[in-house]
Amino acid sequence: MGIPVGVSDVGSRAGNRAGRWVVDAARLCERLGFSSFWAPQRVLLAQGSDESHPYGLDREHRAMHQHGFFETFTSLAAIATATSTLKLGSYVDLTGLRNPLVTAHLAATVDQLSEGRLLYGCGVGWTPDEWAGLGVPWERRGARTTDYLRAIKAAWSGELFAYQGEFVDVAKVRVGPRPYQDPHPPILIGGNSQATIDRVVAVGDGWLGYGLAAADVRTFINRLRAALDAAGRDPSAVSLRVGYRPRGALIDATPDELDRDTWVEMRDYIDACGAVGVDEVVISPRIPADGFDDLMAEMAGVLGIELH
Repeated sequence: MGIPVGVSDVGSRAGNRAGRWVVDAARLCERLGFSSFWAPQRVLLAQGSDESHPYGLDREHRAMHQHGFFETFTSLAAIATATSTLKLGSYVDLTGLRNPLVTAHLAATVDQLSEGRLLYGCGVGWTPDEWAGLGVPWERRGARTTDYLRAIKAAWSGELFAYQGEFVDVAKVRVGPRPYQDPHPPILIGGNSQATIDRVVAVGDGWLGYGLAAADVRTFINRLRAALDAAGRDPSAVSLRVGYRPRGALIDATPDELDRDTWVEMRDYIDACGAVGVDEVVISPRIPADGFDDLMAEMAGVLGIELH
């Protein structure tokens, strides 16, 4: 097997993903030998926001309008108690939409429950509607996100701390428990832009890209490494992950719509990313809930995942 492969899937009622389905799916992924399992964040979707989705998920977005996502940290906490080796990630938590001390508390709790398996993937998001709906200004969202991440890192010390930034100003407070990992869970910065590179350099422990062709992954990594080196940071100390969603993959797909040829394309993509230095590829296969266990096992075989 080549580089580790994680799975990003959706907990919702779409395609019969109801109740504890996401927990059972994560447990299966651990048994099959996948390296990590990732939960998204999406609190709300405004009417018409699917028209501007950066990845063109019109049908999938309509399904999410109807069903929604399970909450990120609640899902990961449940999965933590049902697994033992699987890394657990947020892909991605929109840091700027929640008080950073609350985020620090939520994430530290999941890290404790999982005994150090949390990967904190974070990003800015793409739709102003979500920010407006939650009462957070869309303007200067990037600066807010970076400021919040610095406050989260300070809170993760578990000690009394003071932090003063543009959007956060606290003094002599403690947020507990501290994370299980020392000094804290890795902060993985989501996105594919120059702003993403700047944020990785400023506060990140890793990059969490999405939807790039393998050649573009190579280009991005070269730019990121150059920026890290210029800032005096060791590029080899920053992890590199990228997400991949097969063409035509839909959350509400039926078994008849499944195209197994995309699994071969996915395997080739994983190999290509490994060749340019990516540490892990996170796939979003959107396997139908009907027959999920057998189909995931079949796909794992195509990808060369080793059964645990």
